[in-house]
Amino acid sequence: MNGRVPFGVADYFWDEASKRQNLLDLLMETFRGWGYGDVIPPMFEFDSTLSAQYDDRLRSGMYRFLDRDGSTLSLRPEFTTPVARLVGARLHDWPMPQRFCYGGSVFRYLEPQAGRQREFWQVGGELIGAPNPAADAEILALTATALKVAGLT
Repeated sequence: MNGRVPFGVADYFWDEASKRQNLLDLLMETFRGWGYGDVIPPMFEFDSTLSAQYDDRLRSGMYRFLDRDGSTLSLRPEFTTPVARLVGARLHDWPMPQRFCYGGSVFRYLEPQAGRQREFWQVGGELIGAPNPAADAEILALTATALKVAGLT
């Protein structure tokens, strides 16, 4: 065993792991406080489900692989599309709007540059089924709150 990891991924342990996990917990609690419920979509999906939603740039950066039955699968490059798939496939009869929050790893094959990772965390929320200016205002206010909680403003 050589102990190395591929370019664009990293091991996090002790203090760094704790800092990252604490920030995730803090942000998720912020979303929950606004009425957003947790969702954990799968880490990989059928490639056709994801690819159909993305432009060429994002599609070209997806990690793809074949499973044993020959289906092409992709690691999620973001959370919005898997959450939309879930709502459309399983929750379409539920009352709207629906509010979801998530946090976890996403994967993109990015060219080497300082600060770019191929596995990184995404934390966010989705307000689905509320097509009005108040929904946009809610997302903007929630984003501002999350940035403040994270110490970025």
